[in-house]
Amino acid sequence: PRCHPCQRFTLKLIEFYNGMKKTDKHDFELIFVSFDKKEDQYNECISRMPWPCIPFENDSKETLARKYETEGIPHLVVVDENGKVITKDGVDGVFSDESAEYYPWRPKRLCDLWPMKILTKGGLVDSSTLDDKYLMLYFSAHWCPPCRDSIPFLSEAYTKLKAKRDDFEVSCGIFKACLVII
Repeated sequence: PRCHPCQRFTLKLIEFYNGMKKTDKHDFELIFVSFDKKEDQYNECISRMPWPCIPFENDSKETLARKYETEGIPHLVVVDENGKVITKDGVDGVFSDESAEYYPWRPKRLCDLWPMKILTKGGLVDSSTLDDKYLMLYFSAHWCPPCRDSIPFLSEAYTKLKAKRDDFEVSCGIFKACLVII
């Protein structure tokens, strides 16, 4: 049996890889980690690939799959030189950024996503009031009964903690999702 999503992605990835290698814009390498059950399937698959592969008989693929939370295929993880994950969504990156303009597809920094103003009990305030504070993002929704039920506990914890320290804040957003800032 053939995995059509993998075949389609592999063709796209070969184009992407070859294009990236031609530009010398990024110093990178791609390593194929196979989940083929039979060696002849593995050999057929790698015969079309221009990049290095982990050998078929090597059992590190299971360890790598767990480490990088591979739950399905195709799966492309981009890691830095220390093995730290930059993105687990490299498949989307290859399809949506064919020219590699945004490679290695780092998530946007919080400061690039953050609104200029936040809503507090006292009204809208400039986000700079949060400078030098710890941030915890709490996503919730009013339509969710367990989330709604947790609000009294959150309020009580907020009040107790606020009495002891002032390096955090709680603010609710437009979508009735709460943001806990500590």
